[in-house]
Amino acid sequence: MIFHVFKPSRIRNGKRIRVRTYSGKYQLPGDPKPTQVALGVTDKQVAQAKLRDIVRKKERIAAGLERSETSEETLNAPISETLDRWISDLHAKGRTTHYVGIMEKMNLALFRANGWECVSDINARDFLKWRADNQDKAPKTLNEYLNACRGFLNWLVRIGDIEGNPLDRVEKVETRGRETRVRRAITHQEFLSLLSVSPFKRRIGYAAAYYTGLRKSELNEVRWEDLELETENPIIRARASTTKNKKTEALPLHPDLVQLLITHKHTSSPSSESERVFAIADRLHTFRTDLKSAGIPFEDDSGNRFDFHALRHTFATLLANGGAALPMAMKAMRHSEPSLTAKTYTDANALQLAPMIEQLPGMSENVSQIDSPDSVSSAHLLSSPDTNVGDIDQQNPLVKSQLGHDLSQTDTTSHSKKMAPPVGFEPTT
Repeated sequence: MIFHVFKPSRIRNGKRIRVRTYSGKYQLPGDPKPTQVALGVTDKQVAQAKLRDIVRKKERIAAGLERSETSEETLNAPISETLDRWISDLHAKGRTTHYVGIMEKMNLALFRANGWECVSDINARDFLKWRADNQDKAPKTLNEYLNACRGFLNWLVRIGDIEGNPLDRVEKVETRGRETRVRRAITHQEFLSLLSVSPFKRRIGYAAAYYTGLRKSELNEVRWEDLELETENPIIRARASTTKNKKTEALPLHPDLVQLLITHKHTSSPSSESERVFAIADRLHTFRTDLKSAGIPFEDDSGNRFDFHALRHTFATLLANGGAALPMAMKAMRHSEPSLTAKTYTDANALQLAPMIEQLPGMSENVSQIDSPDSVSSAHLLSSPDTNVGDIDQQNPLVKSQLGHDLSQTDTTSHSKKMAPPVGFEPTT
């Protein structure tokens, strides 16, 4: 442990000048770096005693035997005032209005439901009872409430207002196999049907989500200055302040979407480039009305739903069906984890496997040659007493490989040319 007092010094006009009063430096076990404090006394023994008192109090606080003045003030202050400080800090750090609103809403709901009036009232027992009484909520939703309250409490720990998070040891609810909201992708024909029945303002929002994979909150923040439409490579720019990963991304645009956006700009005549391009309704009822008009079920027979965010799932599935390599799909989706793109967002039920199977290397006319009675040399060789399957299996793998090669080159008497070695095919053994 570091513990000593000293008189700080500084350079002034090329000369080192030592301060008259003492400062102290200490580092408790577990501290990432030493802490320096001004003691404000000129006597060394008094300075050592003062530093010793400071260290002793810090040790008692760390052991939970004593609370700091700041901690006492925060624990007993009205919880809504403390929450407001966190919300203000989230805004200052650049978190989106949508995210901050959700954090505030979830925490206030927990505070009201449990009767928590100050931070000292928050405890794991109350939360666990609330969770048990709200089993009608989806497991993922229950975990989001826990994350929201933990985020608030962890912030208080980081700034030193409280010593520990009372919900830190609460385990999350298992979500695997208990998903209540499983999204699905739609077919391109269904997408066209949706566009045909939707008003123009909603139509461009649906098309943008379908062809870019942008989230609803991201689309609602797109301004005309973020679009480059009449260039050789048209793009839509998702600004860092609006994206989930806090990175600015320039996404290529489909030609049909470009034409739709150009038409929208000409008809809407924005007064400035800072105007928003899309106005996507927050109400799910509006989207479901358009789905009903298009004859698209909101939920299929398996209970998989198609909401607005499922357009992002459809975009990922389109990329997979188009043969996009996983790194390319991840970049388009702006994911950092392959599993998000390949598993969470790609609808396996909508993957078109038949065309992929058809594109596998074929055997063409060799199929008939292999099945032809005239092509008996390989069958005769394999069925001969001297060379049977068991014998081949016992031979050196290199010999077996050469034998397979020789079989594929055997002359046939009923054809004018040799049978070409089939790609990816070996005689049945």
